Amino acid sequence: CALRQLSSRQFLDNLIGAFSRLGVKVCLEGVENLEALKVFDEMDCDIYQGYYCGKPMKGEEFLKLLKESRKRTE
Repeated sequence: CALRQLSSRQFLDNLIGAFSRLGVKVCLEGVENLEALKVFDEMDCDIYQGYYCGKPMKGEEFLKLLKESRKRTE
């Protein structure tokens, strides 16, 4: 896993920091497990995407999930 390599972690941390200082929201793709989520969270990433957050789904399934989510927040 690239996150286990110190040079990769430092590179990502510096890149995320640079974009954050510019006011750019950062979305990281590839969050596959809790370990990766914790590492990215320590780097102050704004948005996460990947199998740990949710499996790929068809458009219809996503729209249903979105509607259900909106009902819970109303």
